[in-house]
Amino acid sequence: VQTVPVDDVNPDFEGKLVHMSGTVECEEILEDTTFGVSEKAIALKRSVEMYQWDEDSTTKTKKKVGGGTKKTKTYSYEKEWSSKLKDSSEFAKPEGHTNPSSMPYEQLKIYADVVMLGAFNLSSAQISAITNWQDLRLGSDFQLPDSMGDNVRLHDGGLYIGADPAAPAIGDIRIKFKAAYPTDVSLIAQQAGQTFQAFQTDAGGKLLETKTGIHTADAMIQQAQESNKIMTWILRLVGFIVMVIGFGLVFRVASVLADVI
Repeated sequence: VQTVPVDDVNPDFEGKLVHMSGTVECEEILEDTTFGVSEKAIALKRSVEMYQWDEDSTTKTKKKVGGGTKKTKTYSYEKEWSSKLKDSSEFAKPEGHTNPSSMPYEQLKIYADVVMLGAFNLSSAQISAITNWQDLRLGSDFQLPDSMGDNVRLHDGGLYIGADPAAPAIGDIRIKFKAAYPTDVSLIAQQAGQTFQAFQTDAGGKLLETKTGIHTADAMIQQAQESNKIMTWILRLVGFIVMVIGFGLVFRVASVLADVI
């Protein structure tokens, strides 16, 4: 990998693995048209949570005389905010714990089309890797779209859909916004004209690294190697757990026989 300047597209490095660092720039204004929220940023994110019932189960296992086990499940229900829809029709006791059948609004991420690093235009994969999210708080002067109706209000820098934020009811919605702004980035990728693409390595993998902040090429390569080591140990742990389960199944016959005796 060769560290090259960002202010000039040098054809000598075409198709080669390069490292660059600098401040990205973006002039686009991104807009969430549903709620009329707009911001000059690299990315705009909408987070949606709904107040719902949540089911929790506890299982107790008791051995039976003569072999075998008896399992007893108990269920409890609590209300909580969740970004995922909880299907109450799958609850063991859905009566009195009914959730709405759908989320009225979904999570959303919008990315700018043109983000420049000096003379280079970042690829979509590199743009989505910039995650310096900051809260985008809506001020008191924010104008809600007329189509939203009277049930939507400003609350805690975001939007609240419901009767009373202090006493949420099942089905109430709260929405927050975040934005990623121009910042320092470092990248390792293959130079492809005025942009970048993943570099095909001799080992068969692809290399496309983008990190927020100023980092040397050596530091980025080291971080990538450490990530590989972590993944290797995770896979080893998963293999060990599967092996333990396998041994448990093999010797389960002996356990049941001991119970019978």
